[in-house]
Amino acid sequence: TLDVTGATSLKSTLAVVGASSLASTVEVSGATTLKSTLDVSGASSLAATLVVDGATGLGSTLSVTGHTALLSSAHVTGALRVAGNTYADASFTGTGHARLQSTLAVVGATDLHSTLRVHGTTNLESELTVDGETLLRSALTSLGPHHISHRVTVVNETELQDELTVHGSTMLKSTLAVDGATSLKSSATVDGATTLQSTLDV
Repeated sequence: TLDVTGATSLKSTLAVVGASSLASTVEVSGATTLKSTLDVSGASSLAATLVVDGATGLGSTLSVTGHTALLSSAHVTGALRVAGNTYADASFTGTGHARLQSTLAVVGATDLHSTLRVHGTTNLESELTVDGETLLRSALTSLGPHHISHRVTVVNETELQDELTVHGSTMLKSTLAVDGATSLKSSATVDGATTLQSTLDV
């Protein structure tokens, strides 16, 4: 055993073959190189930057109270849970399934390169603009007025439960069948033959 009660100054290398036990603080003014594992049983406090050149493995939770900056990609193989707000100043790319259990608020434009599937009700508080073809596989119910500036093609039956007002010319390429009374407030011009299967009252 070496027992030193005062300060000790070594001007060259200190080589220790066995285990070393220090009962108090170790202060190192210069760089420290560890050629093997560093095992710390208690809490560790770093007052400056921690730089790790190789892979880092954490066997338990990582808790960060301040700002965290990732200068490169972050790969998460398990679930990623964020309790507060999440901001993305650049592109956000997800190759797997993304599940949001609360509101998704997007301030800028949103570009979707594939299908958008919504299982619940969708509420749009402004206009919906569709540049390409739109396919509806079920009923379309509208409570307000419609303004359509281009052609509308309907393959199957169309049922209107209220008035249909047309301000321009209307061309029907096939038969027009009317079950109820028909009121014409102006002239009716027929270029071809007209067949009436019942009485014409004038």
